[in-house]
Amino acid sequence: MMTVELPGGVIGTTALGFGCSSLSGGTSRSHSIRLVHAAYAAGIRHFDVARSYGMGTAEGVLGDALKQYRQKVTIATKVGIDRPKHAEAIMLVRSLAAPLRKMVPALTRKVGASTYTGMKVHTKFEPQFVEASVTDSLRRLRTDYVDLLLLHEITPEKVTDELLACLAAMKQKGWVRALGTGTSYESTVAIRAAHPEFFDVWQYSWSVLDSDQQPPVAFTITHRAIQRALAPLRGWLQEDAARTRRLSDATGVDLAGNDNLGNVLIGAAMANNQGGITLVSSRNKSRVEANARLLADETFVQAGQRLIGALAAEKDLVRL
Repeated sequence: MMTVELPGGVIGTTALGFGCSSLSGGTSRSHSIRLVHAAYAAGIRHFDVARSYGMGTAEGVLGDALKQYRQKVTIATKVGIDRPKHAEAIMLVRSLAAPLRKMVPALTRKVGASTYTGMKVHTKFEPQFVEASVTDSLRRLRTDYVDLLLLHEITPEKVTDELLACLAAMKQKGWVRALGTGTSYESTVAIRAAHPEFFDVWQYSWSVLDSDQQPPVAFTITHRAIQRALAPLRGWLQEDAARTRRLSDATGVDLAGNDNLGNVLIGAAMANNQGGITLVSSRNKSRVEANARLLADETFVQAGQRLIGALAAEKDLVRL
């Protein structure tokens, strides 16, 4: 089992974490709790959530799911993007519309897409808001501390002295054990340059297609290893059978096989971020369990390391 030490922590955690962006209450609550329990049973011990996930319901779901395991896991939540207004009412409408969504899935996708088209993410980092937000998150998570608090989609100009003082005070009170940013790679680099000693953890997206990024510095958590790269890489490989054979030989894994490419992409993220955490997420219980098996089997981690090198040597790899 591959384990790491989260800064400020009193227990070890796993190098693979479960991203909770797909957890939600309402009619999906029981399924969401089963996903969390499946991740825990499969060996995953780090769980990443945010106030805005699941239309504002994910923290409550995660808190209920982990209440009997709290001292055996690490939990990260985020501040900066608030829960949607009238979240409970929205979830009620969604639950009432569930039969229609099942009968007309195409309509559901169309309406869902239109709901988010053009929406801007508004972030708030005023100290009063941050303190109130964290207090509410602790209540929903059924805990008196979080192992990691991340500033959600923060940009450099919003890291003020007042915000840093507020965060330091919460850490001093024991509400949070480690502080970090969960934002774009570009903002991460800028904030790290301006405040190299303040934050304990840096979280951003990484996949094998992000060859322009520098290797992780200090304790790093990455996500979107599959979401960012799976579809474009699969299409690129399918264009040329010789290319697929060449990269399969280089990695030692048949990249045309079911799930193999996805597993290698996760393995590459873990290989690129040794000593840190790689987040994975799925709404499928079997997929969650399959992902967790990478903690005990380094075959795909080693293959992922070889894939990084092999892609660097591919002269016809376009910027996907």
